[in-house]
Amino acid sequence: MSSTKHIETKDELRFAFSSVEMLTILFVVLMLCIASKDVCRLSADGGDCALCDQNLRSLVGSLERYHADYRNYPSSLEELRKAGYIKFIPRCPTAGHNTYSAGYYYNPSCDRFILYCIDSEHSTVCYGPNRLFVCLGTGNIQ
Repeated sequence: MSSTKHIETKDELRFAFSSVEMLTILFVVLMLCIASKDVCRLSADGGDCALCDQNLRSLVGSLERYHADYRNYPSSLEELRKAGYIKFIPRCPTAGHNTYSAGYYYNPSCDRFILYCIDSEHSTVCYGPNRLFVCLGTGNIQ
């Protein structure tokens, strides 16, 4: 026998749920809402990590074009911007500000650079360390 109560009125037939059944339904709905919120947050954060990688790859491409023209790399990303190779220095989507300028190091004695995103959120959001690109001076980027 079900705990659902059968109530008859003059013109209609209704079913009423007990308070335990209503609480159970509300609990299940609440758990589904919480689970979907976490899935949406994780997928959005993954997109931010991919965009950060794309920003770095774009900067590396601009650095390589600069190097092809001047036979050395710029001393800063601001110099790269002033030379017209990029319109602006991008913001890391997980940090919300420019983290790439602080992560760019150029060594003129060996004509190599290191570029990475300095963002403490990468380890929690992107499931890994800061994004890193190293120019080995042979045209190879790792």
